[in-house]
Amino acid sequence: MPSVTGMYLYAGIAGFGYGVYSAIDQALNVDVLPNKEEAGKDLGILNLATTLGQAVGPTITSTVKTATGALRLHSPSPSSWPCAPPCSCCAFRR
Repeated sequence: MPSVTGMYLYAGIAGFGYGVYSAIDQALNVDVLPNKEEAGKDLGILNLATTLGQAVGPTITSTVKTATGALRLHSPSPSSWPCAPPCSCCAFRR
């Protein structure tokens, strides 16, 4: 549904799904902690490890792009989608 309504539906369904996943994931994280007394520290380290890639990835990518000026993203062809996730991208030099 390439429309505004379709985007709102997608955002609602995706947001609900991610919220359910996050709640269950957080509950499991707390359940498997080795020491309940240090839960805050352990969950802080887990959060840092999760978000570090999101913070460092764009920095590294923009540095490579600026240094080489030749980075472009190429999405896999539809025939290769069963073998690779559709959201994956491969970097190629021009």
